[in-house]
Amino acid sequence: MTGYKGFDKDFKCRGMQYAVGETYKLDGEIEICERGFHFCDIPAAVFDYYPPADSRYALVEATGKVVGDGHKFCTDEIKIGRELTLTELAEEMVKQAVSTESTTGDWSAATNTGKQSAAVTTGDFSAATN
Repeated sequence: MTGYKGFDKDFKCRGMQYAVGETYKLDGEIEICERGFHFCDIPAAVFDYYPPADSRYALVEATGKVVGDGHKFCTDEIKIGRELTLTELAEEMVKQAVSTESTTGDWSAATNTGKQSAAVTTGDFSAATN
């Protein structure tokens, strides 16, 4: 499962040092907010945990067992892909918003093209492109 992970300015998360290109494994059970390597499935959700003013971000791949709650997930094995700049993270948000078909609920998005196009979205962080 591909996702997005936030880090502090030193590329640490919860005291653990990470590095681009490395894979990290954890033995034992995982639990959201307790134990495991955490990440989000949508780029904007990382801001809930790591604000843009003093954080860094990366594209990640969960290659082990995954458990989730909303847009937050944890895994027992994670590969840190490339680091994303804020501009690249914003581009990921747009790309994901344009590719989704959901038009209701939190983080919903819709895209319509053509004469007299219309889109309606509801929920927190909703977006529409016409």
